[in-house]
Amino acid sequence: MSTWLLSIVGVVSLGVLIEIIMPEGEHSKYIKGIFSLVVVFVIISPFPKLIKGESTSDFFSSESVQISQDEDSYEAIKNNYRKKVENGFDSILEEYGFEDLQFTIEYDERYILKATTVKFNNTDDYNESDIDQIKQLTEGYFGTIKIEKGV
Repeated sequence: MSTWLLSIVGVVSLGVLIEIIMPEGEHSKYIKGIFSLVVVFVIISPFPKLIKGESTSDFFSSESVQISQDEDSYEAIKNNYRKKVENGFDSILEEYGFEDLQFTIEYDERYILKATTVKFNNTDDYNESDIDQIKQLTEGYFGTIKIEKGV
């Protein structure tokens, strides 16, 4: 329903804007008439569905379906982004000889998947200089974030 109301408001606003910008003249009455017809069509757009016997909840439920699809798409995009970040970081670690290093990345959801913490699960096999290099690689890839040893 809000989509329908927004379309009405949008068309009316566009009509008012064009009326303000449009110079007075012979063609202005025709343009005003066209926008009046567009406003009427937008207002009556849900009625054909009602006449066919579909309920208004069915008509307006398409909006909730769209929102659900948008949320699913957003989750898919976030998961794809996470995988790319993790694969990129994994390939950097492998370049420097840390092939078997396991890590998990925690993200801050409010800031478009900004990594906040990287936990390394099996750093016991590495000496202190290796761990310092891992920290430098991590900070170089993610910026300044929290780095933890996992359990």
